[in-house]
Amino acid sequence: MEKGHEISQFLIIAFPFFLYSDLWINKVKLKLPEKITRLFIVFLVFSFISALFAVNKQRSFEYLLYYASLFMIFLYVYNHREELKKPLFIFTIFLSFTILGYSILINYLLPAGWEFLIPQRGYQYVYAFYKTHNPLGSLLLITLSLMLPHALVFRSWIYSLLFIFILPFFLLSYSRSSYLAISLIAMLLIFFYRRHNPVFSKKMFFITVSLAGLCLFLFFTTPAASKNIPIISGVNNFLENNFDLPYKTFVSGRDQYFQQAIKGIINKPLFGFGPGNYVYASFKYAKTYQLAAETATNIFLEIFAENGLTGGVVFFILIATIIRNGCRFLTEREDLWQGSFYVGFLTMFISFQTDYSQRYFSYFMFFIIFAAIFYKEDNHWQNGLFLKFSSLILFIFFQMILLSNIFIKINNYQIAFYFYPLNQEAGNRLLYRSPFYANLYGTLFPGDSYSLEQLGRYYEVKDDIGQAIDYYQKSYEAYPADQQHLLEKIKTIKSSLIP
Repeated sequence: MEKGHEISQFLIIAFPFFLYSDLWINKVKLKLPEKITRLFIVFLVFSFISALFAVNKQRSFEYLLYYASLFMIFLYVYNHREELKKPLFIFTIFLSFTILGYSILINYLLPAGWEFLIPQRGYQYVYAFYKTHNPLGSLLLITLSLMLPHALVFRSWIYSLLFIFILPFFLLSYSRSSYLAISLIAMLLIFFYRRHNPVFSKKMFFITVSLAGLCLFLFFTTPAASKNIPIISGVNNFLENNFDLPYKTFVSGRDQYFQQAIKGIINKPLFGFGPGNYVYASFKYAKTYQLAAETATNIFLEIFAENGLTGGVVFFILIATIIRNGCRFLTEREDLWQGSFYVGFLTMFISFQTDYSQRYFSYFMFFIIFAAIFYKEDNHWQNGLFLKFSSLILFIFFQMILLSNIFIKINNYQIAFYFYPLNQEAGNRLLYRSPFYANLYGTLFPGDSYSLEQLGRYYEVKDDIGQAIDYYQKSYEAYPADQQHLLEKIKTIKSSLIP
């Protein structure tokens, strides 16, 4: 689907309006857990301030709406977790099997002429658009981690069979971040269950250790560097020749992405590049355009680079609070279903340290939903009006964005701008109509290389050579690895000014 990634973001923004629709009919008050609500609100406030200084204000504003929607979804699930935990557990497993079936179809069983079913971009779960990363592994990671406590501790034969069925597909996804996450969570369960859970037998201990060992073994044998190690080189060759193992380096550029994020934090320490704008830090510091990326493959480096130290510290405290709150499920047999969601949450969190699955809007929404299922507080505020009108405001912004994009499709850029002045494409199309649009365009996208180059062309046409050179220079500085031609353009313009 064209722009399917963006569409999922906008649907999540609209989602709270429908979740809270009953508040408009019934005068119901929901519980807001005090501590986590304060943290969410402070994070949103700092994200708003960061968006004001963002290098791409449209992108940051839409991420701000997305974060606010996740907060609303968290509160709804928190208030309905008892009736949602079992259906959500089953739905997650059903969804994984459905997507797995679709993946098998398009990868191995697709008839001739049906190639349109193959996704043509990343940020989906069924097809390895980028050969070095198969997103199916990230999705199956959720299902395996949810079923792990049921299969190991409570010995559910149904979930044990489902676990065994899914495991080969998970292993053949070659998702090394997922291998690492499931290995670490398995070792964590071994440590706590052996000490606090009397039903965790030696047989279960052996199975869990074997699972962790197998995933760690594949973690080290799937990179191409393993070909140089005689003991494991045969495994790499076997997988490459028989099971389509793609070429992988050991870090796959992560060292570069981490460095780009750190340089971005140093460059804009307080409020960052703006929510969702890590890509601009990458553009600015990538040594070559091939090393530019939309993600740092580490959730904390991304948040700190995007939201600055202010938002980053609050986000870190927020996640740490949720993790600490759920620790009781590692030592107590309190609630089987909530405990499974805590294991799923922890597994996803571990994968976020070396992967970019948090950039999948639906995936991160599941992460927040899982937290709402197991999170527990004793102190609450009672409120219905705040939630009702917040969901309405989010829905109004969703409609503004939707209508703006509809008018973009029919080439009515003026109306598109009226509905949503932050629309980058509308601003670009209206650039030459008035200096007002040029000034606003520069204000909204002060660090976007493409927009800055367009402004340079605008001022060059207007014979404002000084401004043109200034914007061309800014465009080059925003993405030096891909804008070398602008240096030649600046040189040409300057030489033409010499009498």
